[in-house]
Amino acid sequence: MRQSFLHEVANHYISSFPETNPSVCIIFPNRRASTFFKKTLLEVRNDNQWLPEILSSQDLVKKLSSLQIIDSVRALFELYKVYQKCEGESADSFDLFSTWASQLLHDFQEIDLYCVDADKLYSSVDAAYAMKNWSPDRSEITPYQGQYLKFWSKMGVWYNEFRKHLLKNSMATSAMSYRFLAENISTTNMPWKHFIFAGFNALNTSEKKIIKHLEKRNQATLLWDLDSYYTESEMHEAGHFARDYMRDTGKSKLNNTGNHLREIKRKIHITGVAKNIGQTIIAGSVLNKMIEENVELSNTALVLCDEQLLMPTLEVLPESLSAANITMGYPMHLLPVATLFSAFMEMHIKSRTVKVEGVSEPAFYYKDLLRILRNPVFASLLPASEVSLLILRTEKSYEIFLPVSKFISAEHKISEFQFLLNSWNDDPEISLSALLTLSDKIRLHPSFIDKEEFGYDLESLFELTTLLNRVKSMLQEFKGFTNVRALSRVFQQLMRQLTLPFLGEPLSGLQIMGLLETRNLDFKNLIVLSVNENIIPAAKSQNSFIPFDIAQGFGLPTYRERDAVFAYHFYRMIQRAENVWLIYNTESDEFGKGEKSRYITQIIEELKDANTEISTELFVPQLPKSDHVEIVIDKTPELIQQIIKKYDGTSDRNRLSPTALSSYFRCSLQYYFRYFSGIKIDDTKDEEIGANELGDIAHKVLEILFADYLEKPLSKDVFIQMLSQLDEVLEGELHITKSGRNYNEGKAILIKHGIKKMLSQYLKYEIRELETNDSSPSKLKAVEQSLTGSVNVETMFGEQVIHLGGKADRIDFIGKELRVIDYKTGTVDERKLKLNLLNDIFDKEGMDKALQLFQYVFMAMRMYKGYDISAGILSLRKPSSGISEVSLDKNSIFDESYETILDDLFSDIASEILNNEISFSQTKDLGICAYCDYASICNR
Repeated sequence: MRQSFLHEVANHYISSFPETNPSVCIIFPNRRASTFFKKTLLEVRNDNQWLPEILSSQDLVKKLSSLQIIDSVRALFELYKVYQKCEGESADSFDLFSTWASQLLHDFQEIDLYCVDADKLYSSVDAAYAMKNWSPDRSEITPYQGQYLKFWSKMGVWYNEFRKHLLKNSMATSAMSYRFLAENISTTNMPWKHFIFAGFNALNTSEKKIIKHLEKRNQATLLWDLDSYYTESEMHEAGHFARDYMRDTGKSKLNNTGNHLREIKRKIHITGVAKNIGQTIIAGSVLNKMIEENVELSNTALVLCDEQLLMPTLEVLPESLSAANITMGYPMHLLPVATLFSAFMEMHIKSRTVKVEGVSEPAFYYKDLLRILRNPVFASLLPASEVSLLILRTEKSYEIFLPVSKFISAEHKISEFQFLLNSWNDDPEISLSALLTLSDKIRLHPSFIDKEEFGYDLESLFELTTLLNRVKSMLQEFKGFTNVRALSRVFQQLMRQLTLPFLGEPLSGLQIMGLLETRNLDFKNLIVLSVNENIIPAAKSQNSFIPFDIAQGFGLPTYRERDAVFAYHFYRMIQRAENVWLIYNTESDEFGKGEKSRYITQIIEELKDANTEISTELFVPQLPKSDHVEIVIDKTPELIQQIIKKYDGTSDRNRLSPTALSSYFRCSLQYYFRYFSGIKIDDTKDEEIGANELGDIAHKVLEILFADYLEKPLSKDVFIQMLSQLDEVLEGELHITKSGRNYNEGKAILIKHGIKKMLSQYLKYEIRELETNDSSPSKLKAVEQSLTGSVNVETMFGEQVIHLGGKADRIDFIGKELRVIDYKTGTVDERKLKLNLLNDIFDKEGMDKALQLFQYVFMAMRMYKGYDISAGILSLRKPSSGISEVSLDKNSIFDESYETILDDLFSDIASEILNNEISFSQTKDLGICAYCDYASICNR
C-alpha cells in the first residue's frame, strides 16, 4: 500500500523537528487519529524519543480557552435559566421549552463556530418572518401572529444573554470555546512553539482565525489530506472546502495533495443486496475469504455508514477471526436495560386514572405493559410461567387501558414490583426514586449476580444508574422538571450521548468503525456497508430556525456544505485503498429508501478510466427450489359426520349460515379451516376500530331504536322520535361495548361521530321518503330476527337433514309483501344482486350478498306462509340509494312458486359440501388470500 497519511505526517515532523524534545503540538480532527499516529510515529522513528504533544482539535481548544466546557443537556438547562429571566411569567414550562430549545442551541453553536454577528443575523431573521406576515392591505395582525413574531424577535436577545451568563460563570458550550479562543488568540499564552494541524478539511471560521494567526507568526503548519482528483475539479463536492481555502488564501495548491485516486491500482466491488442483514452476511463472507487467503486484517477496516448495523455485523464475523477492534461503542439507548427504563417512563406518561369499584387507580396502555413484560431484563426477574400468564392476561383483556388491580395479583412475584405500577402522580422525584429502586433490584437479583451472560447488562445498568443520579442532581439544582414527560426527554437526550465501549486492542486486528472515524486513517482493504442515499450522504434536513437564504448569506453551513463533508470523507477513505467492497441495501421501504448512494454512480462513471477495476452485482440468494404444493383436504367419513353434526339444528350455532356459505364459495379450504379444523384465529384485541366492530355497534343501536315499534307502522313521527333518541342510545351502547375503549378521545371519538352521522342520515332518509311517498308506511314485524329452514341431502350415510339459519336485521311488511332488510355499513354493488339465471351465483364472482339474500327469502318462505317475499340491502353509508333488492330474471318479489327452486338451490349447495368425492381445496383467486386469516398456512 502507498504510504499512509499518518506516515506522511510522521516523516514531516521528524524532518522538520529533529531535536530530542521540540516544543511542538500536533493536532488532528479527532482522538482516533491521534491514537494511531502515536503508533505510526514509533514505527517511523524507531528510537526512544519524547513524543510531541498530540491532541484532538477539541482538546486543544479546551486546553487553551481555560473555560469549563458543558454538554448539550447542561446547556439546555442553563439556557432555560436565561430564558425564564428574560420572559418572566410568560415563559413556557420546561417541558414545552425543551421541544424547541435544542434546535435553538444548534443555531447558537453554528453562530459561534462561524463567528457570525448574532445581532445582524437575528435582525435579518426577524425581518424575514415579519415579511411573511405582512399584508398588502396593512390589516392588523392577529394575537397569534403577534406571539409568532415576538418569538423570532427575541432570539438575538436570548443568544446574547446566554453567552453573557455562561462566560460570567467561566462556562462555555463547545462552539463558544472555539469562538472565545478565536477572538482572544492574540492574547492567549501558547505552551508550544509550533503547531501542526493535520488532516483538517471543513474548517469553520473559528478554526481559520486560530490557524491564520498562528501562521502569521510562523507557528503553524497545515498538512492537508487531499487528492487532486477532487480538488482540481470545480464541480466535485469532495474538494469544496479545499478550493474555498485556496481562494481565501490565494494559494494555487495545498500541501499534501496527492494523486492517489488516479495512480493507485485498485479493485472496487459494488454489491447490492436486499435488507440490512443481507449486507452483514456479504461482509462476513468477504472476511471469510480474506482469512482463507491469509490476508493481513490489521490493514483492513469494516466501515458501517449506518452504525445501527453494529450488532448484526458482530453476529456474522468469522469464528476464525483472531482479533478485532470496535471503535464506535454500542449506543446505550438500544440496550435492553435502557429500553426497560424508557418503557416505564413512557408507560406512566400515557397512563390514566380510572375507577374500579369506586376506587381510583392507575390504568396503563396494554402495549406498554406488553413491551415491559417482553423486555428480556425484566422477564428474567420473574418466573417464566408468570411472565407468560401476565402477557396472556394483558392480550386477552378487552381493555385498552388495563387497571392495575386487573393485572397484578398479590400471590405473584410481580407484586414485588408494585412500586413501578403505583401512580407516580406525574412527579419527577417519585419517578426517579422508583427507577433507582428498580436499578438496585436488578443489580441484586440472583439472575444477574455472577452470571457471565448478563455482564454487559450489568455494565450498562451501572452507566444508567450513574445517569439517573446525574438527572436527580440536576433536578435539585435547576427545579426545571415539572412532569415525567420533561424528565423522560432529558433522560433520553443524556442516554443518546452514551455508548458502551467494547474491550479490545485499538491498534491491532480488523478495525470496525463508523465513517467519521476513518478520518486521517488509511487501509489497504475496505469493506463499507450501507452505501445508500440518505445515509451517505445523510438526508437533507433543516434543523434550524434560520431560513436557508439568510444562513447562506451569513456564511453558515447548509445542507450543501454537509453533503460536501460526506463526499470528502467518502473519497478520502478510499483514496489510498487497493481493495474496496461497497455494499448497499436494495430494499425499498415506505419512504422510498433502497437507492444506492450517488457516490457509487460517480465512481462507476468517473473512476473506470483511472487505473481502477470496477465490478458490480446484485446479490440474489439462491433459495432451494420447491414446487408449490396445493393443500387439499379429503372428506373422510369422520369429517362428513362432523359436518352433519355441525348443522343438526340443535341451536342457532348449529345451522348453516350465510356467512359460512360465503366463506365456502370464496374458498372451500378457508371454510374448512374456519369451521372444522380447530385452528384458532388470533383474537388479540385491536385498539383500532375495525369494520366489524363499527357494523356491530350500528346494528345494535338500530335494534334498540326499532324495538319499541314492533307490530306498529313505521311512520314519519316514529323516525323523528328515533332521531331524537339516537345520541342517548349510541352513548349507552358505547358505554357497554366489550372493547373497553374510551370513545371520547383520540381516533375513537372520530369513529363515534362517524357512526352518529351515518345513522342520523339514514333516519333522515326514512323521514324524507315518508314525506314524499303517498303510500302507507311499512309495518315492523321483527328486528334481529332468527330465520331458520332445512333441506334434505343425500350423503354417504343416507339422507340427512341440514338446517339453515341466519339473522335478519329488519323484517317489515306492506300489504301481502314481506320485506327482509339487511343493513350494511359499506357500499352495495346493485349489479351483483341482479341475476338472469340462478346458476349465476356459482358462475360469477362476488355473488355472496345475492346468495345471502336468497337464503333469507328461502327461510322466510318457510316461516311466514301466505306472504310474497322480497329481500334487499340498505347501505347505511349511502341510504339515499334506497333498498337494493335481489332479483331473479327481473323479478324481485318471490311467491310460493319459488320455494321449490330455492329448495333445490340450497339442497345442491349442501350436497356439495357433504359430497365425499369433492375435497376442500384452495381458491384460484389470489386476491381472496390477501385478507385471509389462514394465508400463512397456504404460503400465499
